[in-house]
Amino acid sequence: MINKEKYVNNIPQELKEHKQWLWFKIYQNKDKNGNIKLVKIPISPITCDSND
Repeated sequence: MINKEKYVNNIPQELKEHKQWLWFKIYQNKDKNGNIKLVKIPISPITCDSND
């Protein structure tokens, strides 16, 4: 689980002023051939949830 306060408090003010940036979380998925693929999922820094 992400400690939201820890990360939000460490975001520089210059970035907080801009609304167009995201965090990413990397997952490992297997494709149909069994090969491992890395997938970047965008995460909102405000809600700490993916933008499903």
